Amino acid sequence: MADYVTLPAQKRTVMRKKTKQLRRDGITPIAVYGRHTEPASLQVDTQELARVLSSAGSSALISIEVEGEAEPRVCLARDAQRHVTRLSLLHADFLQVAMDELVTSDVALQLGGEPEVVRANEARPDVLLNLVSVEALPADLPPVIEVDVSGLEEIGDSVLVGDLDLGDAVTILTDPEDVNA
Repeated sequence: MADYVTLPAQKRTVMRKKTKQLRRDGITPIAVYGRHTEPASLQVDTQELARVLSSAGSSALISIEVEGEAEPRVCLARDAQRHVTRLSLLHADFLQVAMDELVTSDVALQLGGEPEVVRANEARPDVLLNLVSVEALPADLPPVIEVDVSGLEEIGDSVLVGDLDLGDAVTILTDPEDVNA
């Protein structure tokens, strides 16, 4: 069973230009949409939203617990708009998922291990790809993909996307010939 990050929310009645006051009060408007559900306009605490987006990324399941609803909405973060200069959160979009349907998501790559040429200060690792697009059931989405680079022996060696093994539950959609390290 997948671990969920929890985000408490309330239904939003304030719309359009009046949302500026919400943001001043530390509340961010969000939208939840999905294939089998009506879109919902909600609001959440801005600091809590920032914490959830930081820890969940784009592939961790988020349980949005809406005040007054019996069941939480299981979602994936899809987009977060930020102010151009202040970088404060303005709005976020979430995709409500069905646990028995495949979803596509971008998953971050994380390098693990250290090649001998790096340890000897003869080279440094060069990361060319930070995300890989995958398809899986929501519960099977990996939070990050660990890439072991300790086996790289010479300068110029690389790890291709096709070299990644995520098991049978996850299908990699990114070109297998792309280089990630």
